[in-house]
Order: sequence, then C-alpha cells, then structure tokens
Amino acid sequence: MSEAPDLVKVWDLLYERSLGCVGILKQWLVKALSTALRRGNATISLPILESHALSAVQCDKILSEIMEGEDRLKDCAERRSTLRARLGLVPVANAADALERASIQVPENNRHKLRPGQRKPVRDPIGQPATSSHAACL
Repeated sequence: MSEAPDLVKVWDLLYERSLGCVGILKQWLVKALSTALRRGNATISLPILESHALSAVQCDKILSEIMEGEDRLKDCAERRSTLRARLGLVPVANAADALERASIQVPENNRHKLRPGQRKPVRDPIGQPATSSHAACL
C-alpha cells in the first residue's frame, strides 16, 4: 500500500523546480510517483523526486519567458500615451484622470428598485371580465 510523502519538508525544491506553476508540479509528481510505484516503493523518495525535476537550466529559461511575458502585458503610461496619440485621442496625465473622464453620470431614478420577480404596483381589474369574442361564439 502506498503512503503520502511528506512534501512539506522539500517545499523549496518543489517551488524552485516548478516555478510555482501547478501544471509543471503536477506532471513532475505524477512521473515521480509512477517511477516509485514501478520500483515497488511505498512512496516518492527524494532521489526519485530529484531525478524527475526539470533542470536548473530549463527552469531558468522558463522563468525568463515568464518575466518577458509579464513585461509585455504591463500597461505602462508611455505605451498608453503612444496608443492614445495614434488613435487621435487627447493624452491622459494619469489613471485617475482617465477614470474621471470615462465615468458616465447616470441620473438617479426616483423609483424604488424591485427585486427580481416582485410585481410592480398596479390596479388589478375587479368584477366580471368583458365578454370576449371567443366566449360569444360558444
């Protein structure tokens, strides 16, 4: 019967070689467990875990790609100013100004908000309903 390994003791190795990416960590642990079970071990050992880890060179390359991707996603003021100029828009000094300009003033409605499914107050007809053409045919 297999037993759960104490991975908390090697958390820094797990973080270092997975770069905090759950997908990398999962794939690594599945491979290590598969090897351990094939060898007849009850759990993953540190040597097996280390043998299936990405190399330091691979991790460094992945980290560089992560950081490069994050830089591409940053919305810096210079890029935004260039974009606005290319679109023919007035440059915005800062984010607070942009939010102030973008805010739309919605007039307040004096009516009370009703919850979904709640009827609006209306007068219901009382008495006998008017004779319909369908009823007259019967």
